Amino acid sequence: MFNFTKVDATLNRLKTKFNQLKIDEFKWISVSINIILIITIMHLYTDIMNIKQQTKEDIDTLTETLDYYQCNVDSLSNLVTYKHTVKTKVSKQTQKSPQKIKESTILQFDSFKWYNSVDVYLHKSMCKALDQYSGPDNILITSMRRKWCKHSKHFTGEAVDIQLNQSGRNMLEWMISEEGKLWLTDHDLYFYIEDKSGSSKLEEFRERFSEYIFENKNATGLHIHLARL
Repeated sequence: MFNFTKVDATLNRLKTKFNQLKIDEFKWISVSINIILIITIMHLYTDIMNIKQQTKEDIDTLTETLDYYQCNVDSLSNLVTYKHTVKTKVSKQTQKSPQKIKESTILQFDSFKWYNSVDVYLHKSMCKALDQYSGPDNILITSMRRKWCKHSKHFTGEAVDIQLNQSGRNMLEWMISEEGKLWLTDHDLYFYIEDKSGSSKLEEFRERFSEYIFENKNATGLHIHLARL
C-alpha cells in the first residue's frame, strides 16, 4: 500500500526547494507528476515480484500434491472403459480382505524381462498370471512394485508397467483377441494405454484401442498398465 503521508511530505519539501529556486508552477506540476509515476511504478514492480514469488511457491506445492496423487491413480480401475464386456463370477476369495503380500518365489517368466532397477516383488496372483501368459514374448516390464504409492496396485505388487515397443504392441493385439481376453478374465486383470494428456504418441492407438486409452498429465511416458481388478 502507498504511504501517502511520506509522499506528501516529500512533495512538500521539493515544492519548497522549487519555490526557493523560483521555478514556475507549470514545471512544478510536471515534476510532481513524474515523481508520482516513478513511485507508482516502483510500488507496482514490488507487488509483481511478490506475486511472482508466491505463485512459484504455490506451483511447487501443487506439483508435490499432484505427484502424491499420481501414485494413487493406478488403483482407480473405474477410469478404464472396457471395449469388450468381461463377464465373470466373483469368487468368495475376491470378496475377502486382501491377502498379506508375500514376495514371489518366481523371479523369471518365459515371455518377460525387466530392467535391473525394477523392484522384483509381485503378489502371488500376479506371478501366476505372468507364469501362465501365452502371448507374444520378449515383453519388457519397466515397473513392478513402488513402495511409495500406498494406494496403488503397484504398492501391493498387483500391477506392472510394460514398454510399448514392438513387442508391447504385439501384446496389445493379443490381449484383445479371444485368447488374450480369456487370460485377462481368468486372472482378474485389466489394462490401459497410458501417456501424458495430449500426447501425440497416443494417436496411433486411438482408432483401434480408443476405449483403452488413459491420458494422465503426470504420466512418465507411453506404456501399458496391467493390473488386477
